[in-house]
Order: sequence, then C-alpha cells, then structure tokens
Amino acid sequence: MISKESQIRCHHCSEGHPAGTQFCPNTGKPLKGKGKKIILVFAMILLIGVTIFSVYRHIEETPKLPETGNMLTMTSISPATTSIPEDIAGCNMEYAQKVLKKLSLYFGRTDGLPNPDIENELKNFQMSNSLNGTGKLDRETCIALKQAERQK
Repeated sequence: MISKESQIRCHHCSEGHPAGTQFCPNTGKPLKGKGKKIILVFAMILLIGVTIFSVYRHIEETPKLPETGNMLTMTSISPATTSIPEDIAGCNMEYAQKVLKKLSLYFGRTDGLPNPDIENELKNFQMSNSLNGTGKLDRETCIALKQAERQK
C-alpha cells in the first residue's frame, strides 16, 4: 500500500494515485501536479515584474517638457498640428530677448533664460501692441515679435 504522503490527489476521480503518475488510471486524463502551478505562478509574477519595470523605464526616458516661460508651450498649438506653425517657429525666450534688444526695448542678457527684466519688457511690448500684458511668451506675442522684427 502506498502512503498518502507519496500520492497525488486526482482532480478527475478524487482518488489518490502514486506520485510520478502522469495520467489518471480511471479516466485516462492527465494529472495536474502542484509543481506546475508553482512554476506558472512564478512565471506570471516575473512577467508582471518585467512589465512594471518596462513601463517605469519608459516613463524615466520620456523627454521632459521645457520650462514654462523659456520656450513656447505646446498648449497654444492645436492638438491636430504635427509641426510648429511657421508664424511661431523658433520663438523662444532667447529669440524674444534678441528681437527686443534689436528694437532697443531690452538691454539685458540674451541667454534664453527668463528673468525679471525680460518679463517686464515683454509685458511693455505686449501692452504697446494691444496684447494682454502677461510678461509671458505666448503665440500672439511671438507673432507680434516676428512682425516687429520684419519691420525693423
């Protein structure tokens, strides 16, 4: 007689069969051992871990958006647009500094970094061009800067 410890409980006929038996002698169907379930669970956990790692790595490698004020944000461009419209292409803080300097409205540095002087001069430029005086570089300001540059 085989001890109960060395038997596999059959899911088909509910009897115990000797360990190592692959098929139920009563039904002929394959026996399911716990070892296969453990391997399957381990494989699922590993797959989930790899997926989470891949997503995390993808998020870390996603390019960061430019700082607000340093470059025109994409929120002012239609989502259907795949490229930057020509009327605002190349319009960033450095461009604004150079144009305002050319117009003798700004005398600070032209490094592309926002500073209180450029924000103040942008606000003055906006108000003198009937724009909302925010001191921030937006689409309307870019268009006005490009027009002012062409006229100079």
